[in-house]
Amino acid sequence: MGSAKKTDDKTPGFDDLLSELDHVVEHLEQGELPLEEALEKFERGVTLARQAERILGQAEKRVEVLLSTKEGDVLAPLDGAPDRGTADGL
Repeated sequence: MGSAKKTDDKTPGFDDLLSELDHVVEHLEQGELPLEEALEKFERGVTLARQAERILGQAEKRVEVLLSTKEGDVLAPLDGAPDRGTADGL
């Protein structure tokens, strides 16, 4: 599989968000930015993290739908814990 696809030309994909967030973090970790610029970078980083989190949430919902049974029970939670809905955990 390739990188995450963009939904349109204006919306960055998950990989794009992570890449930009990585650059923001690198700049902030250097500790050489003026306060105002550091705050702007931090704000951008928070925005990127929230966008990435939203994409991950949507992906999680899609996975749950794909793994759900006819009754709507999820076969296996994403965290790997046994499902409490059945006796054998499947």
